[in-house]
Amino acid sequence: MDAFLFLLAMIALGTFLVGNSNDGWEMSDDDWQVLVDRTHAVIASITLRLPDDEGYEEGAPCVEITSLIQLQAGGEYVGLPEWAMTQARAMIAGLLGSGWGFEWIVICGETRQVLVSSNASTIGAEVFASTIGGSGENDGRYDLILRAWRS
Repeated sequence: MDAFLFLLAMIALGTFLVGNSNDGWEMSDDDWQVLVDRTHAVIASITLRLPDDEGYEEGAPCVEITSLIQLQAGGEYVGLPEWAMTQARAMIAGLLGSGWGFEWIVICGETRQVLVSSNASTIGAEVFASTIGGSGENDGRYDLILRAWRS
């Protein structure tokens, strides 16, 4: 977990430095798309430690964030627990860097649920998107989509 946090900090720092450099070099749309794809790959594969208030004897276990996405009996997603939403929002914002708006969505069949989002508006912004497919044990196939834009 310490290595992941270090990697997260280094990515955020690198993104900040590239985004705020004044040397005349600008990133192309392909570079922005790579940033969004990499951010999505990281966030979709991270593990989070469950809250300690659940009464675990030897400390709370770590689980993949995608395993926290819950499906209700009627086939609708309830999204992530509030504590996981807070962590995911902070990680996505840190990986993308300042000046970005985003929303992370899960789609299963006709059901679409926003897992986390920023408050930035997409009006007039070019939107970059990344899709990762997955499947749950009982939930069937789903797609995770990260939409991000320079705000």
